[in-house]
Amino acid sequence: MKYADADENSRLNACADVAFFRGLLDSKVYQSEDGIFFGALGALAAETPDDPSPFISGLTNYQTVLFFGTNTFLLLPPQAPFWHFVGGTFDEFGLPVGLLYSEPSRWIGLAGSLPPYQPLLSQFDLSASLCDEEDVSVDDHLADISVPILYLGAGGGFGTLGDFTSSLTASHDVTNFTVNLQPAEQRSIDFGHGDMFLADDASTLVWQVLRDWLVDHNGRAHHHR
Repeated sequence: MKYADADENSRLNACADVAFFRGLLDSKVYQSEDGIFFGALGALAAETPDDPSPFISGLTNYQTVLFFGTNTFLLLPPQAPFWHFVGGTFDEFGLPVGLLYSEPSRWIGLAGSLPPYQPLLSQFDLSASLCDEEDVSVDDHLADISVPILYLGAGGGFGTLGDFTSSLTASHDVTNFTVNLQPAEQRSIDFGHGDMFLADDASTLVWQVLRDWLVDHNGRAHHHR
């Protein structure tokens, strides 16, 4: 996803990420181990949900896995665009007590099965593409894409950030669709990145849209043969 030209603040945040990832790569750190951490969160929440968390004092293992799923400010990189995995419900102290759209067991299962490593070079290249202050190959061929495009976004995930990217292509058939279940001021609890496939209603909110689009475009393909 490329940021719109007018979204200068997000672009500058991406530039800060470039510096962050370059520092890690220069220090010979080549992979993120976030998956190992989330794997531990998921395993503890599944096996001993009521035990005290070794990661956040005062919270149980169950509360901790919800905390990292619903909050946005602890996710790397430090200047990442606003997003969260799953929309949550919170108590008067701001601590998550449940999930709005997905069964907690699904989120716990996902956290416990995330790949252990992610190459930092891929995150560096993406951030450099968004920053747009140095040449990277990631976005070199957007203008060569002419196939029909369906962009599916989540209001509490990356939202409409993909809309601008699709406008940079040569496609004349672009559909941008974002699941928004909350007003803009409540984006912190809107349909999340993981809710796209974990949510109870994902089959209708997300995948029915994809199915209808595929059926429609299959019909167009037959019509033009």
